Amino acid sequence: ERLRRVAWMFNTQRAGPGDTTMQYAFRGKVAVLVDEMTSSDAEIFAAGVQQLGLGKVVGARTWGGAVGYSSNPELALVDGSGFTIPSFGPYVGGKWMIEQRGVVPDIEIANDPVATFNGKDAQLDAAVKHLMGLIAKTPNAEKVPTKPTYPDWSFDRETCKAGGDGGSDAREQRKGVLA
Repeated sequence: ERLRRVAWMFNTQRAGPGDTTMQYAFRGKVAVLVDEMTSSDAEIFAAGVQQLGLGKVVGARTWGGAVGYSSNPELALVDGSGFTIPSFGPYVGGKWMIEQRGVVPDIEIANDPVATFNGKDAQLDAAVKHLMGLIAKTPNAEKVPTKPTYPDWSFDRETCKAGGDGGSDAREQRKGVLA
């Protein structure tokens, strides 16, 4: 839910740089790393990022196990062990998702086991390259917009309204600000 928050308005104190009025609105770029060991809620998270268009999923197809159970009732066996029965699974748009299919990444790349052993991470490198490319295209996208020029709210004796010294410059500046 927080990743979907949109900063649509900004405010500032007279001496401050400004900030968004939507607290905790994330305004950066997103990439989610997945591989064949990614399962369950992590798969649901990655699928959500894809479905909502919040970012790209990078890596290898996930495990494909998102059918869950509530552990209620857990069925007891005579030897003291127990088991549960899968009881719910996710779907979107009238189609079952994830189970036995996994999440297919937007950017598919596998980690070579030997390279990984030697400290390399091709999936992380691909995600960073993707994000740096996005940042290069729109370098100031997350920057707080410059605040507008402060209006002249001093008293206008000629018109008996707030908004300037009565001169034409003050009246021009007031257009669209005061009714």
